[in-house]
Amino acid sequence: MSSRPSIFCGHRDESLVDRLATELDGWSGGAFEFRRFDDGRRLLDEAGAIRRSGGDIAMVFCGLDLNGLDGAATLTGVRDEPLLRGTRRLLLDRRPGDGSADELLQQGVLHARVDPGFDPDQLRELLRTQLTDYVLHAAPHRIDELHSLLDLRSMGSAFLAAKSNLEQLSSRLRQVQTSVIDGSSMSDDKVESTMMEEFDYLLDDPERRTYAPGEIIVHEGDEAGHIWVLVEGRVKLFRTIDGEDVTFHSESAGRIVGLMSLSLQNPVFFGCRAVTEVRALVLDRDQVRDAIRRSPLLATCLVTVILRSMARRNRRAVQLLTKVHQLNSRLERQRDDLEAALADLKAAQERLVESEKMATLGTLAAGLAHELNNPVAAIQNATRYLAEDVPLLLDGARDLAPASAALAMARGAAPLSTREERSLKRELGKALDQTLPADRLVAAGIRSVEDFRELEKLEGGGGRDDLLKQIETGGQVGSSMRNLENCSTRIAALVRSLKLYAHSSDEWVDGVDLNATLEDVVMILGNKLKQHEVIKQYGELPQLRAIPSQLQQVWTNLIQNAAQACGEDGVVTITSLADGDRGVRVEIEDNGHGIPPEAQPHVFSPRFTTKSGRVEFGLGLGLPICKTIVERHGGRISFDSRAGRTVFTVTLPLIPPKSEP
Repeated sequence: MSSRPSIFCGHRDESLVDRLATELDGWSGGAFEFRRFDDGRRLLDEAGAIRRSGGDIAMVFCGLDLNGLDGAATLTGVRDEPLLRGTRRLLLDRRPGDGSADELLQQGVLHARVDPGFDPDQLRELLRTQLTDYVLHAAPHRIDELHSLLDLRSMGSAFLAAKSNLEQLSSRLRQVQTSVIDGSSMSDDKVESTMMEEFDYLLDDPERRTYAPGEIIVHEGDEAGHIWVLVEGRVKLFRTIDGEDVTFHSESAGRIVGLMSLSLQNPVFFGCRAVTEVRALVLDRDQVRDAIRRSPLLATCLVTVILRSMARRNRRAVQLLTKVHQLNSRLERQRDDLEAALADLKAAQERLVESEKMATLGTLAAGLAHELNNPVAAIQNATRYLAEDVPLLLDGARDLAPASAALAMARGAAPLSTREERSLKRELGKALDQTLPADRLVAAGIRSVEDFRELEKLEGGGGRDDLLKQIETGGQVGSSMRNLENCSTRIAALVRSLKLYAHSSDEWVDGVDLNATLEDVVMILGNKLKQHEVIKQYGELPQLRAIPSQLQQVWTNLIQNAAQACGEDGVVTITSLADGDRGVRVEIEDNGHGIPPEAQPHVFSPRFTTKSGRVEFGLGLGLPICKTIVERHGGRISFDSRAGRTVFTVTLPLIPPKSEP
């Protein structure tokens, strides 16, 4: 028999066949051999050859128009081929209203129809259903091999149906048993004793053999030639499986051993061993045939014993089937519990790794902030001294008055946008002598024609060239001092925010300023947010009891998610407001593409993400841990998302229900 069942696919669109093969291989883990065909006759020949050699054909996918051939006729041929009766037939067709396809379904030519633009998840459910039907009706020998791909509920229903059929058969056997001999008038012992009396009478007291406890009376596989009618003692039936003796239930052993094998002329199926000392009549085929011919009463007793024995074995088979079903159900529950436990363990491990990673980053950030603190303070002090001393130095030289004024003017000049800079250059070019370079004046901090006129009035040491040189030099010094002041102030603010952010203590703090925790995170994420418009709408909030570092972790995740969702040039809005007597509320909004409806129920589920798996600084907590932190503070996190607007809302009480973790 072929090691793997085959699946055939024929369609004029080769890319569709490739995609179907990929999905099938990914779903089954390579459990099937995928074969292509482009001719219906060759399909039937090749599939028939596989079946005749002992292989299995699980499914056939076919389009209506197969390179000019009639796909419907091909599927009809598969249905009518006796060797392929169990094969599932599926139509690849994107025309849901096509009457011919509906007719094929009604005629039983098709088992299902698949849209060529199939959804992978829906296709896998369809494959699971069709494969389960195929295994149940055509390939039960594949159950162990393909069990992980089958619909367990359908399998359970099939077992229950088999149980029902066995119970009905048992009922019919009991009816036949009653019709043969009235069960209420003769007990098993009475029927068996009558049978042995008839044998003794008809065969003139045939031989009785004695078997010691543990002695094998008949071996499995022996030629059928005798029956053993037990007079005294108990026996058990067994079969040798993989070198071990498997004993069957005592109800499987009746008072006659070997009768079924004798009547069917088959080798003995069960071995038989004495449990206690056994005495038995040993009769050959001719003796049994002669006794039955001579005594209708003996024939009736034999039939009754056989029927009652079969009824007991049938009941035992039903019991075993029920027990197997119960064991399967228990194994399924234990498997589900084990999978859930493994998933929880993996999630806990991931959270532990992320916690250790964040703790390491926090330690590094705290050390970096500490090391930067002194250099930043030195830069600020030096900038302050330069701002005080350079103007004093220039003011002492009358011929450097334009440079001194240009320095002061540049220090106070506001930065210009590209549009504003172009407009100012045009304005200066029109109003001033064309020999004066407007771009150099703008770079030196001149912001209007009036600014330049003021500098012209000052006495300098030379003419126009000297004036221009002093303006440029003083403007460059003033711009540099302004940049030093602004940059050192920003670096100091970043260092302060980084120190607060890296302080990852889990201690509860009273009087937490929620707006300050938001502002620190915005400062830390400044580089990531520089391509976005960030709108901050901070309300006046009461102070609350919280763990600041954990709240900052929540804001980091929500703000960065919002920035990534809306892309460059997007808008991120951060709003904080008092929520009446209940506490405070924070809303993080973006104007991105939104969360897909099918993903929204899973947003707070562990290990669920809509990102591509990239790792960046500040990530790793995820929304499930954000939810855990918020709930730890006695709050609630929710979201509302549609295309163009997604808002995550965090509501926190002023004092959490439990102050300690």
